[in-house]
Amino acid sequence: SMHGLLSRLSWFAGIGMAAMLISLSVTWTAFFSLRRKVADTEDDLKRMAWYDPVTRLPNRNLFQQRLRDALQEAKNERHGVAILFIDLDNFKLVNDTLGHDAGDALLITISERLRGLLRAGDTVCRMGGDEFVILLHPAERGDAEAVAQRALATISHPVTVYDQQVYVGGSIGIASYPDDGLDAVALLRCADTAMYQAKDNGRNTFQLYTPDMNLKALQHFAIETSLRQALDKNEMRLYYQPLVDVETRAILGVEALLRWKSAEFGTFASGEFIAIAEQSGLINQLGTWALNEACRQMRVWRDEGLGDLTISVNLSPRQFHTGDMVALVR
Repeated sequence: SMHGLLSRLSWFAGIGMAAMLISLSVTWTAFFSLRRKVADTEDDLKRMAWYDPVTRLPNRNLFQQRLRDALQEAKNERHGVAILFIDLDNFKLVNDTLGHDAGDALLITISERLRGLLRAGDTVCRMGGDEFVILLHPAERGDAEAVAQRALATISHPVTVYDQQVYVGGSIGIASYPDDGLDAVALLRCADTAMYQAKDNGRNTFQLYTPDMNLKALQHFAIETSLRQALDKNEMRLYYQPLVDVETRAILGVEALLRWKSAEFGTFASGEFIAIAEQSGLINQLGTWALNEACRQMRVWRDEGLGDLTISVNLSPRQFHTGDMVALVR
């Protein structure tokens, strides 16, 4: 009958409508779930691109962008900007003795302390390794010095890592806009140079950038480059200072003194280039050459009948950390 047909059509229509609503609901849920996953993925990518995964501080990329923005604003409003380049002293010792997990825990604690020094508009970032940079915006040199002193104080406080107290210090270089540089690259370079000067001054201190530091850095680079070629060019020399018996005037032995007779820079005493050789990793080559050359000269003297002489050869402490020193001397 017509009534039965309509009833059955209504039943089929209800089933179809219910199926359609369920499909729409599932599709809608899947769409929003996918959209949420895409948003979470985008957030993760942004964090990876702009933030350090260990300390959650801005990384180098985000810091450079904020520094450029700060410099543009400082130029427009005619005020100063300062950056503090911080390198932790003795951090490698913590990593080597307690492990990298302990080193990460130390970095997290230091980053939280440095974040506590900031004002509105300031930024602290982790540049990599054990290096941090603070952007003070706006700021003058006096502001930067005050923050540097507080940073040194907070860094030097002991940090408890795995129930053990750890002590580190900091070396800080300060550069300011517009006195030391007009762009982000120049300011970072100047602050980095000043930081190394702070290390040379004994560490756990801060140093304001001065133009002569850049000249010193360029000289250091030129000397290191030339020093790498010194052995190949046969520019190294050993001078022998005698040990004399005051009563008999007999020569009992000699001390081998390393000299560098550079065709480009003239003659250097060892005290003028050994530090550069240690920093650049060349000290092992120079030390091995000096030991071999001293032994060669001693062989010549023995062949000439001077068998009673002793010879002293200076070694760098760094040479005891690489290779077998006993085998080398033998």
